[in-house]
Amino acid sequence: FEYSNPLLGSIHSLSALDPLKLLLFYKDQAQITTLDNRLNESTAIKLIDMGLNDVQLVSQSDQDNVWVYDQATDRLYRINLNNASLSNKSLNITQLTGLENKPLQLESTYERVFLNVPEKGILVFDATGSLLQTVATKGVEHFAVSNENLYYLKNDTIQALNLKKNLMLKPKWKADKGASFTIAAGRLYILDQGKLSVFSLNS
Repeated sequence: FEYSNPLLGSIHSLSALDPLKLLLFYKDQAQITTLDNRLNESTAIKLIDMGLNDVQLVSQSDQDNVWVYDQATDRLYRINLNNASLSNKSLNITQLTGLENKPLQLESTYERVFLNVPEKGILVFDATGSLLQTVATKGVEHFAVSNENLYYLKNDTIQALNLKKNLMLKPKWKADKGASFTIAAGRLYILDQGKLSVFSLNS
């Protein structure tokens, strides 16, 4: 199957968390579109119609909900994909951090939301948008979450922090600035300068 919509321009990001409901984010058009497993459009949500005028980041938390960061209001919002409604929101991020900021990455699970504010650290929220903790590690370039562990790239090194115990884990993995990584099925996949490396996280 193939899908494209020239009227909406380029796809900024894709989430395949639910294979039966693929989520596309068209940043320039401020629109979220969902596709079924045959790549037919099933939902189209115009974020501006919801009062969200400058959405920069999107993360799907489960099959029915997505979190977005709106730069204009400087807040996180939880959107129900079934009825295109706002169900939760955070406080103003600048007020929470005490400084001007430009979040770099947003990730979410069913219970947690993670926002990377390089000037402050990684902010962790619950499913209602309430701030739970701040991982005070500044300058993080990229991060991923797996179970209770937070993996992040900083200073050419990927490190892991157990959020529940607030304990740094071993080992560490080398990765140059600009590298990307993801975690799936107990493995760490690092793409660095065109080379893909795979490490087991269970050993």
